[in-house]
Amino acid sequence: MTSAFIRVILPVIVLISLLGGGAVSALGPSQVAPQNSPSTSQATAGAGVRQIAPGADFTCALTAGGGVKCWGSNFNGKLGDGRVGGNRFIPKDALGLTSNVRAISAGISTSCAVMNSGKVRCWGNDPSNVPHEITGLSNIQTVSVGGFHACALTDDGEVQCWGQNASGQLGDGTTNDSSSPVIVIGLQQIQMISSGLRHTCALTVNGGVKCWGDNSQGQLGDGSTISSSSPVDVAGLTSGVRSVSAGVSHTCALLNDNTVKCWGDNTYGQLGDGTTNASLHPVDVAGLSDAQEIDTHLANHVCALTDAGAIQCWGANRFGQLGDGSTENRSSPVVVNGIPGGMKAVATGMNHACALTEEGDVICWGSNYFGQGGKNPGWAPVQVLGLETGVQSIDIDWDHACAIVAGGVKCWGNNGFGQLGDGSRTTRFKPVDVVGLNSGVRAIGLGLRLTCALTDAGEVKCWGMNASINSLVPVDAPGMLNDVKGLAVGTSHVCVLTQNDGVRCWGENRSGQLGDGSTTYRRQPVDVVGLTSGVRAISAGESHTCALMIDGGVKCWGNNNAGQLGDGATTNSSTPVDVVGLPPIQAIAAGGAHTCAITNDGGLFCWGSNRFGQLGDGSGQDSPTPVAVGGMKRGVQTVAAGSGHTCAITRFGRAQCWGDNSNSGQLGNGTTQGRFVPEDVIWLQPDSVGISAGLNNSCVVNSQGGAKCWGDGSYGKLGDDGALWQNASLPGPVQGDLTDSVLLFFPFQAAAP
Repeated sequence: MTSAFIRVILPVIVLISLLGGGAVSALGPSQVAPQNSPSTSQATAGAGVRQIAPGADFTCALTAGGGVKCWGSNFNGKLGDGRVGGNRFIPKDALGLTSNVRAISAGISTSCAVMNSGKVRCWGNDPSNVPHEITGLSNIQTVSVGGFHACALTDDGEVQCWGQNASGQLGDGTTNDSSSPVIVIGLQQIQMISSGLRHTCALTVNGGVKCWGDNSQGQLGDGSTISSSSPVDVAGLTSGVRSVSAGVSHTCALLNDNTVKCWGDNTYGQLGDGTTNASLHPVDVAGLSDAQEIDTHLANHVCALTDAGAIQCWGANRFGQLGDGSTENRSSPVVVNGIPGGMKAVATGMNHACALTEEGDVICWGSNYFGQGGKNPGWAPVQVLGLETGVQSIDIDWDHACAIVAGGVKCWGNNGFGQLGDGSRTTRFKPVDVVGLNSGVRAIGLGLRLTCALTDAGEVKCWGMNASINSLVPVDAPGMLNDVKGLAVGTSHVCVLTQNDGVRCWGENRSGQLGDGSTTYRRQPVDVVGLTSGVRAISAGESHTCALMIDGGVKCWGNNNAGQLGDGATTNSSTPVDVVGLPPIQAIAAGGAHTCAITNDGGLFCWGSNRFGQLGDGSGQDSPTPVAVGGMKRGVQTVAAGSGHTCAITRFGRAQCWGDNSNSGQLGNGTTQGRFVPEDVIWLQPDSVGISAGLNNSCVVNSQGGAKCWGDGSYGKLGDDGALWQNASLPGPVQGDLTDSVLLFFPFQAAAP
């Protein structure tokens, strides 16, 4: 490490954050999470993060493949991507560290990695801004980066430190800074080290704790406030300790009996004993008897992982870093909201914290000013009340939604035209039963003012209002017999797939969306020209319609102003035209002015309007022919095309959306900014089996039959009884490529939202 590492560079913003932690929130008024909080996102099998290392205002992760990825503030080049400055909300590779790394640690402005070779590479606060080897270090097990110093543990149980040393934090018996590693005196047979702001602690193989450096707040735990440039024993902890963690001016230890003791500064309640009184010797953390892991690295708060895989935190909470939905400091442990269990590691940064799931995914909470938490949750999925189980499918349109539940139909949202089918025109903020459809329904379709259902008997029932129907309860669709096996409802038109594999349509036709060769409104079903047989499935968009042929081809008709018919032109067609350039297709979805199709290999193609990025190719340019959706070459199970956005589910059960997101959050990624390539919907278990995209909201059905929706909550169309909420202090998963599988994340580097 060069001498630049030991320079006293502490930006005002970092200093304020470091010394902060009061009750005044930088996030605005304190919000409390609703009782019905969504579950935290989980990774799929094979996902690949094995260690997380939050720094002051950035975070790094060690992947299963031995690579290092970092995100957040890049001041002093501490993300290791070769650049200086700027914030990164998406994880990026540290240069030269895509494999062969065994352990990492992040500090205020520097990070270090231990290689499989036993060498150490560090970066940040250095002229090179890229990871480089520390001369004189070999056979290293692990490394711990503190405020402006770092320490390494050798295979022989010795400790070597380098950097600033004004408080004796290097432990060599002096207070002289050192740009090269020096041996900590009087230490042997050490099994763990932890570097705080200006002090360091070590755990001996006998379970004792020794600390050295700054002791102005009693953080060395020897009963005094005298700093020491060599290790001293922590009072009463000469054995029985499993791990140790050094914070800003306090320290905590996890004992073999799963209890926790802390000592030093207690301004924010970080000792966890129910008081704010400092202590020069270890005190018990109140009410915590099942801890498996603790961390308070460079923080004024502490987090513990429990036996059940839940997380409890205490101490400073100005930025929501305790994850309890408030910004109030806590002097005893509180449970992190949305994490009932299933975590395998926890780590703290200066004003944020992160956890690692059993499957290898990362979630973070607290301060996200620099992007250190990834994507802050905002318009996140909410449980549709009364639809926790039994949901078979869900569909949404402009301002209402419906679901098939155990064969019956339930609807919610705007009901001004009777489109909810409950016999009234009253808007409903949670699902109500559709009259007479309690069982025997196999499919539903929603339009602007109309809803239709296909029964097991092949009958079509509709309710709401158009030129053919004006009813507050289901009635027979015009001209329909018991020969229907597929249903598609556009904004103002309806199409059905008959038992003979033909297509018939009725309703609005000014763009030719009925496919009968005219633009005449039809009150009764008419045959689509050339499609009296050979059709496998149908899908209706705003004013166009598409059919999937039995041979795997796709034909579309109707409005083509943005190329949504896929024939290479932008001319409307009142009869079906072939979509060009597609491989064999297994599923289709027509949206507002775009269309998507899943190939037999699980790849995804879209065409038509791309004003909001809904084609997912990253270009933002309309296309009258199919283009490949970024990162979705295989593994797609289902797709839903909304008005200006698109959503899909991969074979791993992940829900991903892209396109328009303005002011409504219909992409479910924690922001209200659009995306031109797919991004994960946050706070969803990887068990999604069905998805629907509407005007400006989206819904999923999971494998347990539960339904969740997100986006615009007007007219109650989220089904949450009107209790729309958002809270930036709750956990939300880091977005970006944290695995070795391109099927889970996509190589898209976005500017900070």
